[in-house]
Amino acid sequence: MKKVIFAAFLSYFLIVSCQVQARTIYTAEYVKIFENLNSDKKQLFNQSKKWIANNFNSAQDVIQYQSLEEGQLIIRGIASPLCDLTVSKMQCNGYSQAKISFNLAIDLKDKRARLKFNNYGYAKFGNTPIDDPITYKLMLGRFDALSSDFEKTLNASIDNDKW
Repeated sequence: MKKVIFAAFLSYFLIVSCQVQARTIYTAEYVKIFENLNSDKKQLFNQSKKWIANNFNSAQDVIQYQSLEEGQLIIRGIASPLCDLTVSKMQCNGYSQAKISFNLAIDLKDKRARLKFNNYGYAKFGNTPIDDPITYKLMLGRFDALSSDFEKTLNASIDNDKW
């Protein structure tokens, strides 16, 4: 009888422990630094606000904090992962449906800027951490695309007289 109870307990323990899925810990933040920009802190601040207005649905809703003196903007945004060639079109349709929420801190100094993406997770599920390596990779692709667009905006000519 002891062997039967022990076998039942052991099999229950093995079944329960096999169902627990180990979560992969990914980096807590994604940082991009831009140097040798063409503007001072005030111009970079204004260009950053224009970039936010162009890339997010409502600049007023996503900007959580802004300070020209500190040269800092904090944004709470949502984006979908950016598919690349490593994912099939069928998979891309599924992955692009995911909405990733994130915080973005923009730090500005004269001729320098830093983007810090952090606190990211699935927006539809209470900011559940990203636990899928493909979603994580595609999310980093979206952050790269946003970062390169940000850099292009900051390096764009400020001359608005030619229109």
